Amino acid sequence: MDATAKVSSKGQVTVPKAVRDALGVVEGDEIAFRVEGNRALLARTPDFLTPVEVRFVAETPRRTRVELEHRNIDRHGPGWQSVSEGVADDAGWPLYLARYAALFSGRSSMPPTTAAGYCERPATSACSSSDTGG
Repeated sequence: MDATAKVSSKGQVTVPKAVRDALGVVEGDEIAFRVEGNRALLARTPDFLTPVEVRFVAETPRRTRVELEHRNIDRHGPGWQSVSEGVADDAGWPLYLARYAALFSGRSSMPPTTAAGYCERPATSACSSSDTGG
């Protein structure tokens, strides 16, 4: 289905009724926009969300384990397995967790290769890292 809408002077767009009906969007729903190149996809907010839960677990007075769980990654649609592999890769969540640990340990950076051991369950993108303060 193709549909068009005009942008108002305030930057507002009314989602055409045919699109609202096709997506099951009703008054009060939130819409998420995902920009890919020169196009944008829109969906009801829950359809695009992939929540990330971060837990801080005190192991000792000077050491905190950071646990990360990235849920509903299949919502990325066809090819979601590649997204899962990407965020579990050294350049994904393990890298960001390693950078976080480095930030709080006083180091300015940590090479991506040191993060490889942090990902405990790459298939589900559940990763963990630890603060290096202890």
